Amino acid sequence: MQALLIFLVIIIGVVFPYGETYTWVIRPSLMLMLFFAFLGMDYNREVVRKDHFIVLVLNLLIPVILYLAIRPFNGLVAQCVFIVGIAPTAAGAPVFADFLRTRVESVTASVLITSPIIALTLPFLLSTLIQVETKINFIDMLMPIGIVIFVPLIISLFVRWRMPKQYPIILSYKQLSFYLFLLNLYVAASKASMFIRANQDTNFEMIILIFISIISLALLNFTLGQHIGKKEWGLANSLSLGRKNTMFAIWVSLTFLNPVVALGPMFYILAQNGYNAWQLYLQNKEHKDDS
Repeated sequence: MQALLIFLVIIIGVVFPYGETYTWVIRPSLMLMLFFAFLGMDYNREVVRKDHFIVLVLNLLIPVILYLAIRPFNGLVAQCVFIVGIAPTAAGAPVFADFLRTRVESVTASVLITSPIIALTLPFLLSTLIQVETKINFIDMLMPIGIVIFVPLIISLFVRWRMPKQYPIILSYKQLSFYLFLLNLYVAASKASMFIRANQDTNFEMIILIFISIISLALLNFTLGQHIGKKEWGLANSLSLGRKNTMFAIWVSLTFLNPVVALGPMFYILAQNGYNAWQLYLQNKEHKDDS
């Protein structure tokens, strides 16, 4: 049922993109979802594993290799693939880890590791590979990501340690996260739909090439992450490598590159949520078969 709702919300957002004007709700609702995800986390010293650094290296290598391979044939498509591929693990990935009943703490660690490293290395990569002229500030990249992640994390720790009586009551409202996710998904799908409509002058063949490239990138990231983690950590690693901070990628595209490049993360919004909906369907089916 949850997987069908995700697909339905994506379709509604594409066909009826009225949520485009409510993009301001994404950030606070994402922070609230993260608060609930962090609230139910298990904290231990072994949360950071070797796999996290493998994911980080792949997060840096895959976009560079693909960019260099595609650039001789189509520079614009190469930029789209690069800017989506280089995006760190999405701040909302731990929320989806919670939906999929997998390791929230592992996915959260991936967010905390990839976000500052990507923010630190991206200015160098952009100026070296794509040779952008606009100066890129590390703090400007890291600050919005840091606020979204660390504010709900700190509040959740305060509730756990300083409000033991209220903690279980607050945690009981955790199911609200899924409905907040659907709201965010509708707004994101609406924004993607309106962006594509506003750029109808873009060559249709170019749009198709970008779409196919981004779908392929999403499949590569999710399946490679699954392969790295094998059975025990596969789902968590799949989310860590596959679920990208698309809002970060859109901001970089519009600020430092070409507005058409923003089609890449727009398409990735649809791709990653479609893939995660499929994962959720398989997870629910397996859970139902076991019960």
